Amino acid sequence: MQEMNDVNAAAEKRAAAMIAGDIDGIAALLDERLIYTHSSGVVDTRESYIAALNRKEYIYHSVETVKTDYSLTDGDLVISNKVMAVSMTVRSSGQTVSRQIRVTEIWTRGNGDRAWRLLVSHSTNIS
Repeated sequence: MQEMNDVNAAAEKRAAAMIAGDIDGIAALLDERLIYTHSSGVVDTRESYIAALNRKEYIYHSVETVKTDYSLTDGDLVISNKVMAVSMTVRSSGQTVSRQIRVTEIWTRGNGDRAWRLLVSHSTNIS
C-alpha cells in the first residue's frame, strides 16, 4: 500500500538525518505528541528528545533497518515492527554502543500537510 511506502520513505529520511546530525530534519519528522522510549528505558517527549540531540547526548554512527513488518490500522496510522542495527555514542556514559534492537513505531499523518510523522517509538535490546 502507498501509506506503507510513504512511511518507509519517512523512516529512511529520519535515519539519514540521525546519522547526519540534522536535528531540524529529525524534528520535522516527529509528531508534537511524540513518546520516544529508548532501549535503555529512558522516555523522551518531542521536546526532550530534540533537546538531547541539541546537546549531543546521542550521536548516531549508523542506523540500519534489518527487517520491517507493517500493519495499517487505518488511513492515518501505521504501526511498524522493526529489527534495527544501531551504533551510537551516548554522551552521558561516554560509550559507543552497537546493538540490535526491536522497535515498534506508530506513524501518523498530519491534518494540515498530511505528512507522516513519528508519534510513538518503543525499543528494546535484542543483543
